[in-house]
Amino acid sequence: MSQLVDLAAQGAAGVKTGFSETLENQLGKIWNNTASALKAIALEGRTKNDKDAKLSDDEYLENHPERRPVVVIENFLHKSNEPGAAMVYERIAEWAARLTTTNIAHVIFLTTDVSYSKYLGKALPDRVFRQISLGDCSPEVAKRFVINHIDFVDSDDQSDAGDEKDAAKPTASQKRTDLGELDGAIGQLGGRLTEL
Repeated sequence: MSQLVDLAAQGAAGVKTGFSETLENQLGKIWNNTASALKAIALEGRTKNDKDAKLSDDEYLENHPERRPVVVIENFLHKSNEPGAAMVYERIAEWAARLTTTNIAHVIFLTTDVSYSKYLGKALPDRVFRQISLGDCSPEVAKRFVINHIDFVDSDDQSDAGDEKDAAKPTASQKRTDLGELDGAIGQLGGRLTEL
């Protein structure tokens, strides 16, 4: 049925709808289009008057890593136990490997799963990965974060009515009487920014 719809759409509009394609082919097209867009973004500021104008696009991107966009893949392997998820995560890792080896973009994976190296190692067997382990922030830093957030939100609310005379006024956190309870709340929540 999907092939008939595809054929009818191609006859009417001249373009295939992609109904009869497999999931892998559809994902491949999406990632190829995304890679092309990322490369165009990386080359966006390049002109014929640059000192590197004689370089090809690939050579230019290799010589100017600061021009490459950064791709952040959040929650990598979040649902790795679901059926078919392994194939999707393998393809994401292969796509990210292609982006980095062709100097199109920098790629950062955010994950809570320790088995990430299985997928990334298969896609990039000759590379050493830089990893940063993130934990909860200390109670002092967490308290400072909450107080700064309270002050920032209050300053946004008062920005229309404020002038130079308001600089001597106490901040929102200084006016609050319930900040004594903050230490206990942070102790229960921990230092995760999403909870804070």
